[in-house]
Amino acid sequence: AVFSFRNSIRNGESHTTELLVYNKSKNPLWVRVVANPVLDPQGVQQDVVAIVRDITEAKMNDELQFKVLSAMAREEPLPDVMKLICLEIGRIAPEIGVSIRQFDEQGCLPLVAEFNLPAGLIQSLESLAERSILKKMDVKESIMLNFTDPASDKGDCIDHELSQSFGFTAGWVNTIRSNNGRCLGTFTLYYRENHLPEVQHH
Repeated sequence: AVFSFRNSIRNGESHTTELLVYNKSKNPLWVRVVANPVLDPQGVQQDVVAIVRDITEAKMNDELQFKVLSAMAREEPLPDVMKLICLEIGRIAPEIGVSIRQFDEQGCLPLVAEFNLPAGLIQSLESLAERSILKKMDVKESIMLNFTDPASDKGDCIDHELSQSFGFTAGWVNTIRSNNGRCLGTFTLYYRENHLPEVQHH
C-alpha cells in the first residue's frame, strides 16, 4: 500500500489508501489517507495536500463482524467462534488481554476463550469460575476494575493481585446479553495501564 501510494504521488496522481499506524502510546490506529499533488501551471508537482482520517473504529468493527458472521455462516461451534473473536481482537489491539466467560446452569463462570493471558492467570480464572456472581453481574452492563487498588477488589471473579503480578493494572468487565436482556456471560479486556477503554476497544 505504501509503495503504491508513493508511486501515485510521484506520478502526479491522486491516491487514497488505508494504513495501519501507531500513535505515541504505541497503540495501533487505522487511518485513511487521501493525497492530492499540487501542480504549478507547467504541470510540475510542487507539493502534496493530504487528508488523514482515523477510521480505526469502523475498520475494526467491520473486520470483526465479517469474520464472526462468516464463522457463524459456516456453522462453526460456538467455542470456536468465541476463540475467533478473542484472536481477532488480539490482532487488532495486541497490547491488551481478552477473556470470554459463559454462565452455566449454576450461575458459575467458566472460561470459554482468551487471548494474551498468561497461563497462571488462566488457571486462576478457571479456579475462580466456581464462584457464582450471576446476580451481581445481571444488574450491571460493565465494571471497571483497578487491580492496583486493594479497595476495588470486590470478589468479581478476577484475582487482582495475581493480575497485577502479570503486568495488568486494570480490567473492563462487560456483560454479554441475549435479545431479551438475560446475562449470558462476560467479556473482559485486561489493560497494562489504568485508563478507560480506547475507542477501538468498545
